Parts: sequence; structure tokens; C-alpha cells
Amino acid sequence: MSSVQSPGVKKNQSLGKALSILEKMVEFREPVKLKSLSDSLNLPAATVLRFLGTLMDCGYVQKNPDTGDYYLTLKLARLGEEVQSRFEIRTIARPVLSSLSREFNESVSLAVRQGNDVVYIDGVEGPGHTLRTLKKIGHRAPLHCTGVGKLLIMEDSPEALDTMFAQTGFTAPTEFSLSSREAVDAELQSIRNSGYALDNQECEYGVRCVAAPLRDYSGRVTASISMTAPLARMSDERIASILPRLLESASFLSRQMGFSS
Repeated sequence: MSSVQSPGVKKNQSLGKALSILEKMVEFREPVKLKSLSDSLNLPAATVLRFLGTLMDCGYVQKNPDTGDYYLTLKLARLGEEVQSRFEIRTIARPVLSSLSREFNESVSLAVRQGNDVVYIDGVEGPGHTLRTLKKIGHRAPLHCTGVGKLLIMEDSPEALDTMFAQTGFTAPTEFSLSSREAVDAELQSIRNSGYALDNQECEYGVRCVAAPLRDYSGRVTASISMTAPLARMSDERIASILPRLLESASFLSRQMGFSS
């Protein structure tokens, strides 16, 4: 279990061990015996047993009296539901968007899927404020014509894609837009392999963007971030220089959303 420690703040190692036990029990996906749990954590059985006792007292763990196996209760699920109901992706993403925009002097956006469209829900303007492609909050665009949108459909089943395109057709804002199912399928496979997506003048002439996925606690891509610039400033070499920080930022936000790779 990784953690980030604020300067001057002393870590509580006991709390860290207790959380490690909970996370490991989630990984097992079924009731687990004390020895299996202690072996997987590389901790003495007596230590794990002590923590399990506390977790049982707090209602997070129960023990099957017949088998001796330990299992998680739904108390964690209740906490998760409460957190999720208060979670606002824009709140945690805004500082990251601002940091990326300052670092590369370009526009950065946050987008989600709504129906058959990608919707931009936040963004930070680059210098000059001249790019129309930094969409205003609420702007919609075809999923298959944007980097952020491609990421949001890259895990859809063939049947789900069939349904979407039956409803929308292959909207082509520019001559560079993907305009057939074969082209979309090839593009999505490339994105699955690389872990990022591009928009090469597919939504607007003279503009390129590079996008990275945000995954939630279930591992599903539920949002994406992108950096956008005029074609002259967004060469393949520039994209290569941007990608590490963009992917790192997306990974950080995914962890905030509960994703654990």
C-alpha cells in the first residue's frame, strides 16, 4: 500500500497495517484464513490477529465460527457510498489541470461521457485564450472524434458500439474524422495498447490534442483529461514530451477516485 506523507507529519504505522489488512482482504475476494492473510502480508500471525480483533470490534470484519475464516462486512461499502455521493471530480481535478496548463503553457480540459456525447465539464485556458477548442463547460462533441471521447468508449463492447453508431452515425466534423466502424475499431485497439488517445484535427481543423484516461474505484474509465494546442505547436515530438506528465497526472487523479492498479 503506497501513501503520500505531508512534510512534518509523522505516519501512524499501526493505522497503515490495519489499512493494508483491509486492502488485502479485498484482494482475496472471499473469506480468508489467518495464516493465508498473514503470509500474504508478510506479517506475524499474532500481529494480524490483533488488528483483526480491532477491526471486528469496529464492525469492519467478521469471523465465521464454523470455518475460522475472516471476511469483510458491508460497513466499508456504506462508507464508500457516502464518499461517492459527495465526490466531485472537478474539485480534485482543477489543481491538476492548472498545474499542467502552467507547465506546458497550453489549454487543458476535463471531460465525461453523457449518452452518446463527450461533455467538457472543466478546463484551464492556455496563454492568449485564442483556441476555440478549449470547449466551454457543457460543450458536447462526438465521442469518436475527440481524444477524450475515444478513451471513454475504448472499453465498450462491440454490441455497445453498434448501438451507439446506429443512433448517431459517423459524424465527421472534418475530413480527418474517423468515418467508418473499421477505422474506429482500429483506433480504439491502438488506444488500448498505448494507454492514451490523440485527436489529429478530427474535431477542429488546425488543432491537435493528446488525452489520458481517469479510472474510478472499479477500474472503469469514467473521465479523461486532454491538452490541446494548434497544429504548429503540437508536433509528435511535443506530444512525446507532454505524455509522461499527462499520464502521471491521470494516474494521480485515478488514485484519488479509488483506482488501484
